[in-house]
Amino acid sequence: MTRPDLRFADERALDALVHAFERGQAPPGGFSHQAHLAVALTYLERYGLEAATERMRRGLLAFLRRALGDDAAAAVKYRETITVFWLRLLASALAREDASRPLVERVNALLPRYGDAGLIRDYYSESRLYSEAARECYLEPDLMPLPGAA
Repeated sequence: MTRPDLRFADERALDALVHAFERGQAPPGGFSHQAHLAVALTYLERYGLEAATERMRRGLLAFLRRALGDDAAAAVKYRETITVFWLRLLASALAREDASRPLVERVNALLPRYGDAGLIRDYYSESRLYSEAARECYLEPDLMPLPGAA
């Protein structure tokens, strides 16, 4: 069964999601992959890749600490490669969108294209993606390069 695509009626709805994520009010079971992407796209638009990556990293670690109730478990669950991969992929996609369109329109257009969390497996082998090194630092894809990568 396919999950319906997440859509935002306006920028306020997008902001509400971002604020819920930042305040820890997003329920762990109800915060979908597409919701994570919407937050990431908003951060990318507002702060650029480097700052968006730092904000997303902090937010995801806090999210995992709340969900798992343990700092050590959160650190084990978090994977730097997964976070950086999605931010780099989305940054590339966002750069190809018409920047004169409102952010909410661009987010709504990109979520269906990148909303399948399994897309990462087109780029990474399981062994690379779930390695200890991928938890600690960003590893480049080993199956297919990111768009725009040399």
